[in-house]
Amino acid sequence: PISQGRAATFYFPVDWQWLCRRWIKRMDPQVIVIAETELWPGFLLASQSLGVPVALVNGRISDRSFRRYRRLSFFFAPLLMSLAALCVQTSRDKKRLLEMGAPSQKVHWTGNLKYDYDSAPDQEREALAGRVAQLLKGGGAAAAGEEDIDKTRAVDQPDRPAAPTSPPSSSAEGSGKPVQPGPGEARGRSAESGRRIWVCGSTREGEEDLLLDCLLEVRRDFEGLRMVLAPRHPHRCQEVEAQARRRGLSVLRRSRLQDADPAHPPDVLLVDTIGDLRYLYRCADVVFVGGSLMKGGGQNILEPAYFGKAVLFGPHMENFREMAASFTESYAALQVGGADELRQSLLHLLQDRTAAKWLGRNARKVMRTSQGAVERTLEILAPHLGDGKTSNRPLTGGPSPDSPAGEDSKGTSPGLGAKDQTPDAASSGGKSDRNSKAFSRHGSPQQAGDGNSPREDGSNPRGGEED
Repeated sequence: PISQGRAATFYFPVDWQWLCRRWIKRMDPQVIVIAETELWPGFLLASQSLGVPVALVNGRISDRSFRRYRRLSFFFAPLLMSLAALCVQTSRDKKRLLEMGAPSQKVHWTGNLKYDYDSAPDQEREALAGRVAQLLKGGGAAAAGEEDIDKTRAVDQPDRPAAPTSPPSSSAEGSGKPVQPGPGEARGRSAESGRRIWVCGSTREGEEDLLLDCLLEVRRDFEGLRMVLAPRHPHRCQEVEAQARRRGLSVLRRSRLQDADPAHPPDVLLVDTIGDLRYLYRCADVVFVGGSLMKGGGQNILEPAYFGKAVLFGPHMENFREMAASFTESYAALQVGGADELRQSLLHLLQDRTAAKWLGRNARKVMRTSQGAVERTLEILAPHLGDGKTSNRPLTGGPSPDSPAGEDSKGTSPGLGAKDQTPDAASSGGKSDRNSKAFSRHGSPQQAGDGNSPREDGSNPRGGEED
């Protein structure tokens, strides 16, 4: 049994209804919280037969899933109707669930939980960012690495001045377009401007070749550039290391950081560990978020945005469409069309630190103004959490199906007023003696890490969810 007040991790059952019934009886939950898209028919039917309310939080329906669900709507519609509440990230997700047969009074547009992301304090990993900055920026630039982290903390403060509403002359002329070098920025001039760190996070197969080539090209103009490269799947590090060494680049693995020679810093720090990437973003001057140059659906961009970093990503952000649009439309990130545009934008952001910091401030502002999904979701779940007894009230709250906030395609933060509440109705299946326990198919927003507003999505410590 789960200990009261303590988190536990365990395997999800095979989706056979009889097996799920035994599993749920053993857990004896008060309410089941499913994250994102974990709609397993056998599990949902078993929960319904036992009278255990099930709520979907941070729900998202990808393009591929929507096509599949819509073809089988005759099967999935009754399952969706059995859920006590469906809390979704975007207005698009809400509309898709309604088309799939979900009852309108149960679908709530709460926003993306991951926008409420807050980096958990970890002194060891915070110190790691300082050590990496000191190593890659050289002994003389050690203090600069720490200074960058201190400035990042300042950006995190909510009382920072508001970012401008239009880009400075040195920035991109519009969202999604590469930043071009200014007329006075001659080739080779930046070699004197010190070392910089380019963090490439959650990269996929096929991207590392493009990124390593980009590194070599940019270093012709900016020889002080060093790369922190974190493949989405760490087991690929041997392959990625070989790709870098074939190009004549020196490589040091994160797991061997203690063997580093400060007099000869590596060209590439290869992250072969889990859980470090979010902290390594702190020492970045520019960040590229992977899974987006190739057809991988993209990855979560919120961790580098949290630290106020200049973020670049490629054209393939299908799994984070609204999130990407929110950032590019707010001049809070740059979306590049391919490797050539990536090289141009990277070079300019390295040369123009004012433009890079301006993008980072805007990114942090987008995160702050998009938060609140956790509070809205908890209010919806509140009737089934607390005193150990299942309430006779339904799981309600969030924007009503007909409220302007619930349908606003521009992504205005949804409200939670009295007019948005649905009438009371029985939904608990009559069970009133359960322990006050709940378990989630995924983790908390902080664990998911690697957050989005009423626009779109992200997930896991390396950033991004695979459909």
